[in-house]
Amino acid sequence: MIGIYLGGGVSGSHLSPTISISLSVYRGFPWRMALVYIAMQLLAGLCAGAVAYALYSDAIHTVDPGLTLDLTGKALFPQGPIYSTATGFFNDFVYMAIFVCVIFALGDDQNSPPGQGMTAFIVGLTGMVTMIGLGYNTGLGISPARDLGPRLIALWVGYEDAFSNGYWAYGSWGASISGALCGGLLYDLCIFVGGESPINYRWPQPGDIKWKAIDKKNRTKERAKDKIHEVA
Repeated sequence: MIGIYLGGGVSGSHLSPTISISLSVYRGFPWRMALVYIAMQLLAGLCAGAVAYALYSDAIHTVDPGLTLDLTGKALFPQGPIYSTATGFFNDFVYMAIFVCVIFALGDDQNSPPGQGMTAFIVGLTGMVTMIGLGYNTGLGISPARDLGPRLIALWVGYEDAFSNGYWAYGSWGASISGALCGGLLYDLCIFVGGESPINYRWPQPGDIKWKAIDKKNRTKERAKDKIHEVA
């Protein structure tokens, strides 16, 4: 929510590769810009992970001196391996599909757009509610940038198991991106009527083709005309 309020007027505040990719596929956002946005999002996630470690390094090494990923403070608990790969994938897939549907609805002027200045609040509220409802299984990496950057920092400071279970690939990247694309597709198929989406393009129909019958004699004349035009 803070990121949207701070950067919304400058960049549109995509904040996540999933949003940049979805907007490129369904709203015509330039792919060249999307790649730049994604690179900056990954860099931001890396910087955020470094800042978080700098702030909490003393507490981390006090509570978990062995850097095992299995210990934490009294108020929280680490999520154990209680779900299958398919469940973890589907969990994050559903979350991102819902989230992108909401994002597209907020940007649809022909639907029920929020009041001025309320978009960031609604996006933040949606993220919080869906994380409460769907965050139990996987913790919801949500954004590939938010997940990958801190994982790289964790690996750098000594957490050797940061990339051990494959969730960073199938969850934060695979499930999030595919869920976002599915959510955008559902919204455009069922609700959106604007011309920006490829779903609403008017593709050529058989009735648009005009057929012209030409006999052998006229075909020779048509070819002669074409040659004259080529010479001219």
